[in-house]
Amino acid sequence: MTLARSVVFYLIAAGLLLLRYLVLGYCVLPLIQGIVLVGLVSFPILYLRERRGVSGETD
Repeated sequence: MTLARSVVFYLIAAGLLLLRYLVLGYCVLPLIQGIVLVGLVSFPILYLRERRGVSGETD
């Protein structure tokens, strides 16, 4: 799975989760903070992994 597909999937899943919390009347600020934190941690790792995989395939 490419990084772009991962980002699109993550944004759709986060949007659905936020929508659910809004409909149920829960506080969404902690959820937004968690989504941003997970994104900031996971996407640089996925980016580096993808770059390493692409450079390894060309050798």
